[in-house]
Amino acid sequence: MPKLLWFRQGRDETAILDTLAALAAQHGYINQRGPKHGAGNVAELMAAIATGEVKLLLLPDEQQTLAAEFLRQSAADCAANVPLADALTDIADSLDARE
Repeated sequence: MPKLLWFRQGRDETAILDTLAALAAQHGYINQRGPKHGAGNVAELMAAIATGEVKLLLLPDEQQTLAAEFLRQSAADCAANVPLADALTDIADSLDARE
């Protein structure tokens, strides 16, 4: 199989792909068959990003904790709107997951 991803020299390709596979699995993109059956499916995660099914949020490290705290407070403030409160909490949780 040809190599589909190329990384700059000095990058730990195995670590990067392992991290992406774990992220894919966390979001439900799982290999259904083959030698990596049950592991995260990086190709499906990338396709989901490309189609907009998965959104990327880029924040500087120093803003992530502040944003997570604000989102949690906002979720508490709008607890009567359960879908919105859950969405805000999920976003806050994803910001905290990097720590």
